Amino acid sequence: MSRSLHRIRCFILFVLVISLFSLTALAEEGSAALDSLHFDIALQEDGSALITETRTVVFEGDRLFTRYGVNNFFTGPRTFTDWQASIDGTPLTRLDAPDNENRPENSFAVEDGDGENTVQIYFRQQGSGTRIFRISYRLENAVKLYSDVGEFFWNLTGETGISDIGSLTATLTVPADCPTEDFNIWAHGPLNGNFDKQDDGSAALEIENVPMGTIVDIRCTLPAYCFTGGWEQQGEGGARGNPGLRKGAVRQRKRQARGRAARAGGRGACPCGGRCLLGGPHCRAGSMGRGAPHPEFHRGFLRFDLRCVLLRPRL
Repeated sequence: MSRSLHRIRCFILFVLVISLFSLTALAEEGSAALDSLHFDIALQEDGSALITETRTVVFEGDRLFTRYGVNNFFTGPRTFTDWQASIDGTPLTRLDAPDNENRPENSFAVEDGDGENTVQIYFRQQGSGTRIFRISYRLENAVKLYSDVGEFFWNLTGETGISDIGSLTATLTVPADCPTEDFNIWAHGPLNGNFDKQDDGSAALEIENVPMGTIVDIRCTLPAYCFTGGWEQQGEGGARGNPGLRKGAVRQRKRQARGRAARAGGRGACPCGGRCLLGGPHCRAGSMGRGAPHPEFHRGFLRFDLRCVLLRPRL
């Protein structure tokens, strides 16, 4: 009798564990796939960024899905505030701490770590279907300020995922009145992607069929006078804070770049150590042996793939 009771208890425990599998674990069996991932990133004049991530996930099978974890990896004195989350347009309640045991439906929690955070979304999806998960937040000190330029860098795919990504897109907007001619953009990722400046002064990224585990990130630079705050990297001397001096410094930097391009046979030097196409900031990494990656561009990411290449925008 005791042996039969023990078997029954083990069976019940097994069923409970299976029903509480996370979305990430079930994805290994092909039960969930990330059909699309979109980022809306709006840089603010104070050096912060408003970021919204939209994930469309397709479920298959007859399992019960209860949790979806999303990771962010970052460097420097950046902080995340104003968290919001929703599923299919329905706002979720934020918990004070993750509750991975009970997983209360239609709620989420944020778990902070050293240089990373994890958003845990709790929900119920029985069987096949499509759900849209949206996470929004404000990133303080998003822009890194140097003596003459402001730089924004962001990783879009992190180091975790549930599947290949069917479509990865992003829209990057900058503060009003920033000079479009000094708005420079770069992206690392698969060769089939494009990162283009738009007529309205924004930039748009499009990549289809991104393999799971692929690192995709974007970077842009603007004159530092476009921002009133941010992550200070150097002192406030020089051209910083003075638009007239800053524009002169930018012109001088461009003349120096043209001189280096002429000496290199018509192609300028890429910040990541590759060779620029068309003598501009839009470049491919080319042979990785030509130089080291930009020290600030890739710092802080644990699994940067040195075989990646830069996306060339369509000009």
